[in-house]
Amino acid sequence: MREIRQTAILAAVALACASWAWAGADMVGKVEGTIKGISGLDNAVIYVEEALGEAPAGVRYAIDQKDKVFLPFVLPVPAGEEVVFVNSDPILHNVHSYTGKDTIFNWGMPLQGFEMKKRFEDPGEVLLLCDLHPEMEAWVKVVPTLYYTMAGADGTFVLEGVPAGEYTVTAWHPRAKKPQSLTVSIPVNGTARAEFKLKK
Repeated sequence: MREIRQTAILAAVALACASWAWAGADMVGKVEGTIKGISGLDNAVIYVEEALGEAPAGVRYAIDQKDKVFLPFVLPVPAGEEVVFVNSDPILHNVHSYTGKDTIFNWGMPLQGFEMKKRFEDPGEVLLLCDLHPEMEAWVKVVPTLYYTMAGADGTFVLEGVPAGEYTVTAWHPRAKKPQSLTVSIPVNGTARAEFKLKK
């Protein structure tokens, strides 16, 4: 189930990236590469930090509570966007969110179909837990850009439609000791390579 949902998220991210318009659409390139050194590579988020763009309308960012699991496990979200939290189980859950050790919010999710919404303004990592079911865990990765993607299960990734130029590209994973950043130069209608090795 989680693998299916992760695939759906990857597809949605790819479609969103493809739909983002940039004034110099003929002056774009792409970043591709691989991530190694850690398990669960499909939970890695890769993003171009300084690239500017216009957010697409109508994108719905959501985290579901289904069968006592948060779906997806990792949700990348551009800063300033809203996330919908949904309880699809016929039992009581809560969503307890942390930045570091500090609680951001702690909501009861008492009914099946119950929804709450939160806008995330600041880039960073937000841990989500359910206090009633300690095995439940998820992450919202708030990125400072509109250009991001997630790696595949084999660690490969492609991030297309990025305006040509020199940027910092960062790979983040919830199980990594720290993210890794690389400087890349994206050529017009060309490809930049970024090879990451994350450590636990």
